[in-house]
Amino acid sequence: RAPGTRAANLNTAPPLVWLTLDPAIDQAVARRLARGTDSAYPSMEAVQQALARAGVPSVVLADVALHTRYYMAEGWIESEGVRHVHSSLLERDVGWPGRFTVVATETPSSPRA
Repeated sequence: RAPGTRAANLNTAPPLVWLTLDPAIDQAVARRLARGTDSAYPSMEAVQQALARAGVPSVVLADVALHTRYYMAEGWIESEGVRHVHSSLLERDVGWPGRFTVVATETPSSPRA
């Protein structure tokens, strides 16, 4: 998780994250609940309704959210068969849509093959 955050984003969470929310959520239910950005949950009420439709109405939605503030961007350059990777942790500016600030960067000292 990114600095200062505790919430998992349910709109981008894979089925494995959904499985951790409640023992009553099995793999089939988790796959149905997992969504991509094309069909995001608009509200926590919508998440609760989807859970109820899946037969799991009493899930406590602690430490979850429907948005992401931090993103990991990774880029690479391949030269002469050697891949050099660069990663940056970005923070989304909630006041300015589309604006990000670089929080941290990492450039490994040894290239990845």
